[in-house]
Amino acid sequence: MLTCERSMEQNALYVIFSPNTFTKANDNRSDNNWRDQPMPRQLSYADLLKWLARNQTKDEAMVVRTSVISIRR
Repeated sequence: MLTCERSMEQNALYVIFSPNTFTKANDNRSDNNWRDQPMPRQLSYADLLKWLARNQTKDEAMVVRTSVISIRR
């Protein structure tokens, strides 16, 4: 869903894989009017980087691939 006012937005898509069990990052969801306008769960970029660094330090088998995607109107 395009949520910006411009004609295009870019987002980074992170694909994380590990043969070992890991816990997903604690994210936030605004529960205000979520039935009327559901928004995706969110995590700040700084919190994501902290979570990734902490997990990759503990799990050398963890692989992270990042792709930047452009969404246009």
